[in-house]
Amino acid sequence: MVAYGGGHMRMLVPVAHELVARGAQVTLLPLTAAIPGARSSGLPSRTLAELIAGWPDRERILELGRGIAPVSGHPSISDIETHVYHGLGLSDLIEDLGEDAARKKFAEIGRKAFHPTHSWARILADLQPDLTVSTNAPRSESAVLAAARRLGIPSLCVTDHFLVYEIDYVAKAGHGDLITVLGGAVEDFLVAHGRPRNEVRVTGNAAFDQVFDAAYAREAAEFRQARGLGDARLVLWPQQSKAAQVGGKTLIPAERIAPHLLQVLNLDPRTRLIVRPHPNSPDGGFSTRHPAVLFEPEPPIEVLIHAADIIVQQSTTVGIQAALCGKPVVTIGNSGMPPFAEYGLASDIPGPEGLMQALKCASPPDLSRLRAPTDGRSAGRVADVAGELLEGHE
Repeated sequence: MVAYGGGHMRMLVPVAHELVARGAQVTLLPLTAAIPGARSSGLPSRTLAELIAGWPDRERILELGRGIAPVSGHPSISDIETHVYHGLGLSDLIEDLGEDAARKKFAEIGRKAFHPTHSWARILADLQPDLTVSTNAPRSESAVLAAARRLGIPSLCVTDHFLVYEIDYVAKAGHGDLITVLGGAVEDFLVAHGRPRNEVRVTGNAAFDQVFDAAYAREAAEFRQARGLGDARLVLWPQQSKAAQVGGKTLIPAERIAPHLLQVLNLDPRTRLIVRPHPNSPDGGFSTRHPAVLFEPEPPIEVLIHAADIIVQQSTTVGIQAALCGKPVVTIGNSGMPPFAEYGLASDIPGPEGLMQALKCASPPDLSRLRAPTDGRSAGRVADVAGELLEGHE
């Protein structure tokens, strides 16, 4: 089970536990920022550096990686994992294009140039799995699925939400023998773009299962009580990285949104604002000492979702989780990218100037449009699909 990044590893770990409970032997192959989540799962895992430790060309791969990415630049990613990841990507690119053209392409578009199918075919040939599972990210995960197909190994692509950014490749037949999706509307979207319906399974996203755990609702009640919030109306604002882009569109800076939310607080003494800072911006991206603003980096996001009465955001998956719980969600400046409003999950406003009115009028989501499971059992359904592929391969 291969994942790049912590968010995608959170999709796979619950499925891995389900498969282990059913008697499967599972190995997680975490890439870069997925490593901490894999190690904390209690499941067997191997990193890229460990996977290529016995390769005769290991030193060449490391040297290629060091040449284009000398240091990690991320606190949870070691330099050696950075070197291996970049070295494998560049090595494949050189095999496909020749060295001069490969280096030129990397200089132009960076990691977007990588699709290391040859290297992943070597890894899978070493491991000889009965099933390969990966996610819907565009480089290594896509290469894993392509390599599995080349070797005749059954493969499953597990996806997270709307797939609007990934549609060019996830809609192709055989991008994973089967593909799991969040809801029926996403299935229809894939099929409309060419994916055979018999390759698609509606399972929900296992990373969202926890939000349906009643324990979080109890913790949310305790959270409100501990902070003396009583019957206050709580607005949750989950932050995103300042560097984030959505479909090539730069996000609205927090400092542009904050004054309009503070105006709401000034005009409605019953409202409180919970800011969930992004790890890269502990101050939430803006400065205030307003007494009605609570910065809450510690409680699980599921607790904050249940504690909140309404969620304001741009494009985080927190909005999906909140909508699946029936919470009103307001998005700012999405215009279909991503399509929260189009799938009935949120009300979208063009800019933060409309927040005052939007918070007054916000209504619960219309979940019938997305047609996503809301029972907290997505991990089991994805495991069922994995079992379907394993049975077909026996």
